[in-house]
Amino acid sequence: MNVLKNHITGNFTMVPNDLIEDNTLSDRSRFLYIFLVHKPENWEFRTKHLSDALGMHKDTFRKYRNELCARGWIEVEEQKIIKGEFKSKIYHLYGEPIHTNKQIPNDTKLEKGRNFPSRKKTVTEKNGHGKNPPLNNKNSIIISKKEKINRDKIEKTKNSNYQNPNPR
Repeated sequence: MNVLKNHITGNFTMVPNDLIEDNTLSDRSRFLYIFLVHKPENWEFRTKHLSDALGMHKDTFRKYRNELCARGWIEVEEQKIIKGEFKSKIYHLYGEPIHTNKQIPNDTKLEKGRNFPSRKKTVTEKNGHGKNPPLNNKNSIIISKKEKINRDKIEKTKNSNYQNPNPR
């Protein structure tokens, strides 16, 4: 049995237990929340600089931010545009998920918290026209006939008396 001994006495951030136990969130969205919580009140940032500090693309940052918004952990308040200029957004962080009027999307990534690979059969080879061949048993028969013909040609050249002028 494992035992945990916590020796952290200072310079730490409090994190809600509900966030830790929320299995609908991805690990990276939890990390984003923790990173935002540890920053001081009225901290100003640019999305590009924050995403670089986290080691992710700005689109990836937005993806995880939107995941936190959909689950009610944070709320992003858009500022009004004055004279055609964009104003900064205000991020509201909550200690427990809030219930918003927004619909939570029925996304399997949000529901399961993980992104599983597709189970569809994929075709990795292409024919001469750049299109994938259809999946059926005829293709495997055609391929096996072509392989047989190629093997026969190789066998004939091996058994011939032809001497290669440039052997390797």
